[in-house]
Amino acid sequence: MRYEFPFPMRCFLLVAFSQFTYATPLAAQSLRAGVVKKNITPSISQQLLGYGARKSNGVNDSIYHRIAILDDGVTSFYLISSDICLISPSEYDRVKDKVIENHGIKADQFWWTVTHTHSAPEVGPPGLPEIFLGDRYEHNFDTAYRDLW
Repeated sequence: MRYEFPFPMRCFLLVAFSQFTYATPLAAQSLRAGVVKKNITPSISQQLLGYGARKSNGVNDSIYHRIAILDDGVTSFYLISSDICLISPSEYDRVKDKVIENHGIKADQFWWTVTHTHSAPEVGPPGLPEIFLGDRYEHNFDTAYRDLW
């Protein structure tokens, strides 16, 4: 199965590839790349982040973690893009700590970003949405989906 990167990702990979290959001496050049995507679509209705309080009522499109891995033979770099609305700094740190502990990947070897969709479950600790959404955020935060990661 072939995965086609969206235009912004192709641009990033092109820049990353060109910087990676020219940053090392010719004798040491060796770049390998791989991509994978993991379906993170919840199996049960979830609270959606943004706008007014609302729960999902089915699945139109699946959501994913998409991961691009670059390796120059010395260092590996992981770019993770998740189909969720946002991540708070504390949630980034929680996931970063799990990545380091479970996979031995150093903090400076990966970058986690999001696609910013309001059609995905909320992820991350309570508090941040309350600041941005005020009285539009009046439900209890459910950690069950987030804890699957």
